[in-house]
Amino acid sequence: MVNDAPSPVESIPDERLVFVRRQHWLRYAPSVAICLLILIIGLLLLSFSSFGTPALTVIAQVIFFLGFIIVLCAFHGLFHTLLSAYSTVIICTTKRVIHFKQRLFFLDDREEIHLSRIHTVEARQRGILQSIFHCGSIWFDTLEHISYISHPHRTVKEIARVLGMR
Repeated sequence: MVNDAPSPVESIPDERLVFVRRQHWLRYAPSVAICLLILIIGLLLLSFSSFGTPALTVIAQVIFFLGFIIVLCAFHGLFHTLLSAYSTVIICTTKRVIHFKQRLFFLDDREEIHLSRIHTVEARQRGILQSIFHCGSIWFDTLEHISYISHPHRTVKEIARVLGMR
């Protein structure tokens, strides 16, 4: 049985893999923090619903239901964020840089930057958090960029090495 389905990335002759990277975890830290904050609020509502007296049974049930919905939404958001973190990939080969961006149901993009069009590449780190956690952006002279890269200066050196090989 032969599978005739096209591969997601067509290979170019004489193309070799240089590196594969994921986006830095700092990209997802705000989303995770918001989900955890909402989860805490939901858990507090669940605990407050148990303090009801017999006269406040209906209010306690409404608070319990509201807390349950909030906890469910927070877990869903946390799951979505963490799954999206592992499905965004940057691939560098000897011919191109491919950036897969996926956010489960909301985004599915593939961006290719051919190295034959690139002459210079630079790394940028903005702010104290990016400096502390070794996170930054890679900018190409074609005005294209990839954000939230781990160790951007090291990554730029690897891409510059590939550019020097051609």
